[in-house]
Amino acid sequence: MGTTASTDSAQAQAQAGPNLTAEQLRQQNITESHLHNCRLLSMLDEHTRSQEEGQDGGLLTPSCPRVWDSMACWPPTLPNQTAWLPCPDYIYNQQMHNIGGA
Repeated sequence: MGTTASTDSAQAQAQAGPNLTAEQLRQQNITESHLHNCRLLSMLDEHTRSQEEGQDGGLLTPSCPRVWDSMACWPPTLPNQTAWLPCPDYIYNQQMHNIGGA
């Protein structure tokens, strides 16, 4: 589990090149960490869903899957429903840092 996250981070840093600042690398690592967590949650969702299908004979409520939009991990959502998430702290803090607020 930790190996995958560190491998993803090392690959991203190698692709980004040496021109990133320390702050940009820090933000990239934070984003990659949240992406990794979202992937783990998606796998857990899939496992749970397959367990429920086995118990209920395949009659599950349809839903849109968990999705990563490069900023946040959106939860599974029922059809015709709107999901809402607050702006992630790591994005808000970065914006405040960029304008000198934090």
